[in-house]
Amino acid sequence: MFVKVNIIFKLIAVAFIFTIIYVYVSRDIYGETFVNEIRLADRDNILTELTDKELVELGKEICIKSNTWENLKSSNTDITKEILKTISTEIDTLSIVESSSILTFLRYQSIYELCPENIHILSKLIKKEQDLG
Repeated sequence: MFVKVNIIFKLIAVAFIFTIIYVYVSRDIYGETFVNEIRLADRDNILTELTDKELVELGKEICIKSNTWENLKSSNTDITKEILKTISTEIDTLSIVESSSILTFLRYQSIYELCPENIHILSKLIKKEQDLG
C-alpha cells in the first residue's frame, strides 16, 4: 500500500513539474506578438533597422500619445513623428504618410497589444471618422 501511494505522489510531482515547464516555455513575452505582427505588416521595410526592443518602445510611445489624438489625421501625424524620431536614417515623411497602412497598423497593434486600456480611444476615433464620412 505504501509503495502505491509513493508511486502516485511521484507521478503527481512529475506531472506538476512538466506542467510548470510547459507553462514557462509557452509563455507570451511582452510585446512579442506586437513585434511579429509589425514585422509582417511592414511591406515597405520602413522599420527593418529597428531592434525588437526599439519597436516595442515605439509602440509604447504611440500608446502614450494616443490620449492626445483628436482624429485619425492627428494620430497619423503623431505616429509619423515617432517613427522619424526612432529611425536613424533620413527617410522622407511623405513616404511614411503615403504608406499609411503601416501607420494604421501601428496605431491599432500598439494599442491592442501594448496598452489595451486605451481601446476606447480607437472607438472614439472610428466613430468620429464615420460621422464625418
